[in-house]
Amino acid sequence: MQTELKNDKEKNVLNDITFYALIGLLGLSALAAVVAIVYWVIVG
Repeated sequence: MQTELKNDKEKNVLNDITFYALIGLLGLSALAAVVAIVYWVIVG
């Protein structure tokens, strides 16, 4: 019983890490796109 609970907890932590990693990557992509557009507008 206790080992099952521990496994569930570890799984939840892994899911949280994956979720936040994906959010972070999306944020970085958006930031890079904005920077690229601003740079393109200034240079162009």
